[in-house]
Formats: sequence, C-alpha cells, structure tokens
Amino acid sequence: MFVQPGRRYAVRTWTGDLVQFVLGLVYYLAVVALGAPAVLLDRLLGTRLYDRFVSLAERIDHGGAA
Repeated sequence: MFVQPGRRYAVRTWTGDLVQFVLGLVYYLAVVALGAPAVLLDRLLGTRLYDRFVSLAERIDHGGAA
C-alpha cells in the first residue's frame, strides 16, 4: 500500500526501493570480494589486514561516525 494515490508516486517509490536494494547488494558483494582476500592474506602472511578492512567497512556502513 502506498501513502499517496497515483501511479507516478508508486513507480517512484518502487524504483527508489529497487535502487536502494541493488546498492545494498553491490556494497555487500564488495565487502565479500575485498574481505575474503584480506582473510587469506592474514592467514598466509600473519598481517592484520582483515581488522583494518573491518574497521573501514564499519566506518562506511555507519556514515563515517565510527
């Protein structure tokens, strides 16, 4: 159910929701694509790259407030 009647509002709302959903998928796919190599490098080289990556992801996820 939409707050306002009319096809234009419904299409705009649906499109906005779809864009937010796709951007969320892209974000989480990027997190996995960058996080998996960080874990592998940590295990192979004994670095703390994954910890730094998680810290960066949290700052991005929280809008830089972390």
